[in-house]
Amino acid sequence: MLHEKLENLNQKNVVGRDCLRMNSGGCARRDGGQPSAMETPEIKRAFERFKALPFPHGSSCDVTSDLHADLALYDTTMAGIITTLIQTGQVKPEYVSLLKPDTDLRTRLHAALGSKCAVVASDAGRYLEYLVAWEAVVQLAVDEVRSRMGGGDR
Repeated sequence: MLHEKLENLNQKNVVGRDCLRMNSGGCARRDGGQPSAMETPEIKRAFERFKALPFPHGSSCDVTSDLHADLALYDTTMAGIITTLIQTGQVKPEYVSLLKPDTDLRTRLHAALGSKCAVVASDAGRYLEYLVAWEAVVQLAVDEVRSRMGGGDR
């Protein structure tokens, strides 16, 4: 689960000398050179558009408060990884596995949408909309990392 992986990765900076070696010539570069800022602006534009979305406000309901907290954790984790990818072109190997949709959170949000409590259903709907928007950006980041790895599904 995301929480356990993050406990093991209690670091602020997600890049450095141990960056992911995706080819023989360097870290995360198609041409094998040293990594730099993103060569393709698509993910940068998508991330900038995403950042314009307000983070959904919290809830007074215990059920959706937990969902909100998990959404905040996902938001923070993805923002850190993707910001670093955009700025440096690098992602540490232990962070690559985190760069994915949170299917557990999505499932829990879908279940909460069916709640008889109007507050729970409404909150879950807002949180799900935000998660879906994040997932589009995350997919672009995953595609970028894979393309830098040579197009494989590693």
